[in-house]
Amino acid sequence: MEKDIIGIFLGKNKIIAASVNKRKEYRQIGFQGEVEYSYQNTTDIDECIGCLESTYNVDTLSELDVNLYVVDCGADLLLKNYLLRKLEDCRRVSSVFVTDLLYAVTGKKKQINPGCKIRLDFCDNNTYVCDESYIWINSDNDSSDIIICIKDIMMSFLFDVRDFQFDDSEMKNKLLEASQKWEEEKNELISKLKQSLLINQKTHIEELKRQKEKEIIADKRKLLLIEYEKCDGELRIIKDTSSNVFANENIAWIIQVNNKEMIDIPKWFTENKYENKQEKKIKLQAGYDGKICWLVPNNEIIKKHITNYYELCGHMIPIAVIGDPSDKVEDMIDWGRIQSKLKFK
Repeated sequence: MEKDIIGIFLGKNKIIAASVNKRKEYRQIGFQGEVEYSYQNTTDIDECIGCLESTYNVDTLSELDVNLYVVDCGADLLLKNYLLRKLEDCRRVSSVFVTDLLYAVTGKKKQINPGCKIRLDFCDNNTYVCDESYIWINSDNDSSDIIICIKDIMMSFLFDVRDFQFDDSEMKNKLLEASQKWEEEKNELISKLKQSLLINQKTHIEELKRQKEKEIIADKRKLLLIEYEKCDGELRIIKDTSSNVFANENIAWIIQVNNKEMIDIPKWFTENKYENKQEKKIKLQAGYDGKICWLVPNNEIIKKHITNYYELCGHMIPIAVIGDPSDKVEDMIDWGRIQSKLKFK
């Protein structure tokens, strides 16, 4: 070390001074017998400078060939700047915040790490905590892991190459462990992701397959049609809904009744009688192989169950759906009513 070092520590309303000589011997500088000097204004700053000049027996501090450090420990900015102007004639003057020096102090002690709490035992006894970004933040909590004194700060001004050499094997081991753990977690996540994608792909394929099967089944549906004139007949079903039928199989009869002549009878009879009543029986075949679902009920006159019957005069009228044996009855009936554009009761 070429020169002595003098440190002037400025708290909110206190000043403390210390020195380290060329032999790296630490000494605290007093103010007329007092360790701390209280100040509130520029006049107090002037008197403090006067005390230091008396201590070193000089007319002005600029006569000293020393390194001068003004350490801000929570000082008022205006008063700190005033002090620096008073020292501007000195050969080597530096101003630094105490928080910036904490890195050097804790680095020497190998104690800097996130969450570390330190407390200064001088000036305003401030407490600081190191965050995840290794920034020292003022803390209201008085508890601390490390106590820093002025001597620690003063010794941090001394350069020693050994302070920058340290065994980093522990840190390397921690980084290696963290890297291995992350690799394991990453591989596990990738495995789960692949499994999830495989399941989703399988589910999607199965859904497409089911949809395709539904479309194939739906394509097999056919409407069983009869002539408009036959709708005034009674439907007598032989093969019930959901029965399997063959194309040429007789599945129902349509019964039509014709009344040729009506005979007048006395009024005291409660009802008229019809003579020459004729019944016409029409066979109804499936026309297709498959499962049958009726759109109209059994043993009922067909046209009575179609509300828009007269609008379809001259058309073929659907009365049943024939589809794949695996098809659902409800789906077949819904499809048949939509396709036929009939309005059923």
